[in-house]
Amino acid sequence: MKYISVLTKTFNDLYPINKIRPELGVAIGRYPEDRYDGYGTSSQGNPWFLSTVALGEFYCLQGNKSRQADAQFARVLFHSDNGKMSEQLNHTTGYMQGAYELTWSHNSYMTATMRCGFLK
Repeated sequence: MKYISVLTKTFNDLYPINKIRPELGVAIGRYPEDRYDGYGTSSQGNPWFLSTVALGEFYCLQGNKSRQADAQFARVLFHSDNGKMSEQLNHTTGYMQGAYELTWSHNSYMTATMRCGFLK
C-alpha cells in the first residue's frame, strides 16, 4: 500500500485538476514525467481515464469497495460526457482530450465496475 500512497500523492500534487472537487478520487496519469498530452509531446502529460479507473479497481480488489473505490469511479464519471470517455482528461481543466471515445477507456471502466460488483 505504500506504493499506492506515493502514487496518489504524486499525481494529486502534480495535476491541478485534483484540487478541484477533492471529494472525487485522484486523477492518475501514466507516469509523472509523461509528456504526451493526447496530441503531442511538447507539454505535460495528463491523467488517463483507464489509469484512474485502475486505481478504483485496485481498491475494490483489496476489499475496500467503499469510499475510495467509489471516489475513483466518481472522478471518471464526472469528467466523462454522458458516458463518453476519451483517452485523457486535461490536467488543468478536466476536459477530455486525446483519442476521442477511446475503446480502451470504456473497456477499463466496464471491466473494473464488473469486477467490483457494481455491474453484473
